[in-house]
Amino acid sequence: MSLIVLSVALFLAIFWSIFLFWRACKHELIDAQDAFDITIVALIGSTVGARIFDFVENTRAISLSKLIFFNAYGSFDFHGAIIGAGIATFLYLRHKRIKTLHVLDLAAAPIIFGQSIFNLVRFLADGWESGRTYGLLSLGYFIIFLTIKRLEARKRHSGFFIAFWLASISILNIIVLSFSGKMLSLAAFISFGFLTAALIFWYIFSGRKFKKDIKNIFAYILLSIFRFKRMVTSVDEAGKFSRSIVLMPLFVSKVMLSVIKLVFREIRLGFVDLLYVFGIKHDRY
Repeated sequence: MSLIVLSVALFLAIFWSIFLFWRACKHELIDAQDAFDITIVALIGSTVGARIFDFVENTRAISLSKLIFFNAYGSFDFHGAIIGAGIATFLYLRHKRIKTLHVLDLAAAPIIFGQSIFNLVRFLADGWESGRTYGLLSLGYFIIFLTIKRLEARKRHSGFFIAFWLASISILNIIVLSFSGKMLSLAAFISFGFLTAALIFWYIFSGRKFKKDIKNIFAYILLSIFRFKRMVTSVDEAGKFSRSIVLMPLFVSKVMLSVIKLVFREIRLGFVDLLYVFGIKHDRY
């Protein structure tokens, strides 16, 4: 792929991400100067992180010139960009005493939309035969973007959307890598690491109590054991279990149909929300 195509894709991704982030900050009454500073810090952090990770991954010989002159020695790493932007933004927000999780939640939808645009441009440039992976990623990112916009309609705990974004892109990357036969690659390993981190953050941000959840799990296990014992010793319980096994295909079919209807409904409403995001519609209520 030519450098021009990559530059155009990167420019459009950054432009739309910044545009949507600024709209979100304006809606949440965040100061314009703070929004500008956060954007600059995130861009610098992502650039440095992406370069360092790409250098470590693709360069064996340690050389300062190979780290600095990326035009001659390598490119940038996506996962490094995420880590670099996250660290830089976190440190800046802590220094400015701005609600860190709130700002990161606002950035989740803009970032995923930029990822969709970036991969869409690469797909259009390469075509289906050689660029199908980019096309699938673009579609997947766009669906995640619509999902986040729909979830924003309800109040969520702080950190919900940034954790959801990190978990979603990790799962999507793992799926695409599995179909590409690259499950043993470094990218797959990093995606699993990101998914694990996202789930841990999600659990922490939700404010759940670890000891209480462990007790609930053990209680559920004990109830399951007692139920199994009753099923073995009781004719009525055995009959109920047999009927549930016979009716299982019907139940699964109904659940799948409900899920499909729900998904299509949310996608349709997500497109409507997209019109509000870009200011095409204003009468949401």
